[in-house]
Amino acid sequence: MIFKRIVSFFGIFLFLLFCFSLDANAGKYKDFDTGAGTDNQEVFGLVIPGSGGATSVSVTNPIPINIYSETISEKITSQDLSAAVLDYTTDYAAKVQILGIYIHSSVAISETITLKLNSNQGTNYDSVLTAPYTMSSESYYSFRPQDLVIGASDEIDIDVTAGGGTGTVYVLVRAKVLN
Repeated sequence: MIFKRIVSFFGIFLFLLFCFSLDANAGKYKDFDTGAGTDNQEVFGLVIPGSGGATSVSVTNPIPINIYSETISEKITSQDLSAAVLDYTTDYAAKVQILGIYIHSSVAISETITLKLNSNQGTNYDSVLTAPYTMSSESYYSFRPQDLVIGASDEIDIDVTAGGGTGTVYVLVRAKVLN
């Protein structure tokens, strides 16, 4: 499931309305500088306070606002441990930053979780992300790496044993797509 955070034109307008002064009354004077309170700037439209008085906003004098969007990718899977082990590999086609790997089980289980990085450079470059973790009558595990960025075609391999043979495990891998 992919979420996109997009700033709408209406949202920008409201932001500007609250952050800056908008006065549609032609002939209305406002003191926008830090001086002695002399109303010397006629205002019609959007202006920004400045040290020498109000600065109007226009095509030739735009407000420097950066607008960006962010794409969060969520990969999910589940496995009934009474049927088989969980062996899941992500399939990212783009460079991503892994924000977290979350594993939840329907019942408290005693199984081993292994997280590995499968490098697109070959098996010589694969690495274990965490030491194998054995859940002991637990139902939740999370791995939140700091600054783990994987390239396009690099993958995360998630394995959960099924020695106890009960319960269903649910996996969520959350990542931010990088451009």
